[in-house]
Order: sequence, then C-alpha cells, then structure tokens
Amino acid sequence: MNSTCLSGALTVTDEEVKQAIRFAIDTLRLVIEPGGVVALAAILAGKIQLNGEPVLAVLSGGNIDMDILSKIIAT
Repeated sequence: MNSTCLSGALTVTDEEVKQAIRFAIDTLRLVIEPGGVVALAAILAGKIQLNGEPVLAVLSGGNIDMDILSKIIAT
C-alpha cells in the first residue's frame, strides 16, 4: 500500500537529529523531541532539495528527557 502513496524516503543520523535539536533551541527557541525534529534534521543536512522554494516542516512534541537534552546542548 505505501508504495502507491510514497514517492521516496530518506534517513537522518543521530548526530543530524542532535544538530537539529540544538538549532531549534538556539534559533527557533523551541524544545522539540527527537522524533519530532527529523524533518528539520533532513532539511538542515541538505537531504531535501529546496531549490529556493518555500518549505513547511512539522515540528512536534517536547517530550525529551532533560538529562539527554542537557547533553545535546552541551556538545
């Protein structure tokens, strides 16, 4: 079923997710959980070609362990 609805897929690394979380905190002033920041991670890593076009990414959830968040921010 998915093959009829999807045109492709991509992956991001844990490090790209961490970078996106830091970007969201520093630039957007948002705390976003790892699963909710994957689209932003793909954009920031250049895995989605925007070609100067506007893009909408859904960023969701703030359910992140504070110890993990502290480690991400510190690195």
